[in-house]
Amino acid sequence: MDEGLEETEDGMEEYSRPLPRSEKKFMVLGHCMDHMKNKNEELVKKAMEEALPGMESLCLCAMCTEDIFALALNSIPAGYQHSMSIALFKKTAFEEIRKAVLEAAGKVKEKPKHA
Repeated sequence: MDEGLEETEDGMEEYSRPLPRSEKKFMVLGHCMDHMKNKNEELVKKAMEEALPGMESLCLCAMCTEDIFALALNSIPAGYQHSMSIALFKKTAFEEIRKAVLEAAGKVKEKPKHA
């Protein structure tokens, strides 16, 4: 049995911990889609790492950080691509991504989910 995989009372298997992305198999019509990547995820991560540590009284717990990440990503166009194709999406300017991160941080700061 895989590490982290446990058998439930009804004989089914489920993961007792979230799997790292590298261990997951996201399948569509029998084809693995794990190699699909939203290129903007890395840019949002970079913008967050640059902008957020200096924001006064912003909680950076896991929940708030995930909320900021999700809000920022949801406010910009997705940029999905797989490793063997040409990029068919319009690249988002880093300043637009940074603005989305700051707006998301403002929303989370104003109404954190854990408070």
